[in-house]
Amino acid sequence: MSGQGATPARIAIATMGIVLLAWIGWITVQATRVDLLAGSDPEAALRLDPDHPQALLAVARRQLRAGDTNAATATARHLLAVAPGRGDAFAVLALAAIARGDADAPRLLAIAVQRAPRDRDVRVQAALAALKAQDVPAAMIQIDALLRLSPQRGKVLYPLLAQQAQDPKFAAVLAQALSRDPPWRAAFLNALAGKDAPALGADNVYSWLAQHGELTQAEVARWLDRMFADERWGDAFARWIGTLGPGPLVIPPVRNGGFEQEITGIGFDWRNDPVKGVFTDIEEGAGTRGSRAAHLHFIGQAER
Repeated sequence: MSGQGATPARIAIATMGIVLLAWIGWITVQATRVDLLAGSDPEAALRLDPDHPQALLAVARRQLRAGDTNAATATARHLLAVAPGRGDAFAVLALAAIARGDADAPRLLAIAVQRAPRDRDVRVQAALAALKAQDVPAAMIQIDALLRLSPQRGKVLYPLLAQQAQDPKFAAVLAQALSRDPPWRAAFLNALAGKDAPALGADNVYSWLAQHGELTQAEVARWLDRMFADERWGDAFARWIGTLGPGPLVIPPVRNGGFEQEITGIGFDWRNDPVKGVFTDIEEGAGTRGSRAAHLHFIGQAER
């Protein structure tokens, strides 16, 4: 009797379990669907879940790009109400306030820099605000962060930095940032030594780094090559002599003419650039009176 009486109870429990599992499955499917829609169709996602954080952020950003700053602000505030930890909502609030020219825009921008440090638009606005206030060190902090976040922006920023570097004060701040060896240092110095960059800007930055012992040999060579390209032979020679260290007061017309020292390939020293089919060795005792000499080996053609 007890076994028969327990059967309906077991059936009821099993039925409830199946319903519960089905409900959990439906909720999971809906949540997954909303998550997918948040990226592709955030408005549709919000119709299913009006408080979905990612969808709210996507809509707020769309509204901001469309110039509807009031709607973007309202959506960002909604996002903060349901997800107070979302720092990117402060980015939307700050950018909307800047676009409107609100009095509290600087305060919101300062919060956004702290709460949304990876937002590129926030970094741009913070840099512009610092430059407007003539606070070059503060601007450089933002530019450094922006170039770390988006190295591809160097295509736009490097020429602007090179132009501004014609101001010695700006160049000093820029050089100090470079002395900390940021990831964009090599790319920027290459651009700065290019023919399109102002020579004065290049000299200001390279000179500061040289005076503080922050230039590598390769970077010195690049700077001197820029002077050669500009046919500034006197400037190049003076800079090159300064890299040689202690030595004779009178520099011979051809320094290292007998290969007394290793070839550096920098400035006015010998250069052993690769040439197809030609190999060069500096050999001991191959010159006159047993001095060192260059021996050129021509592969596939007669030696000269």
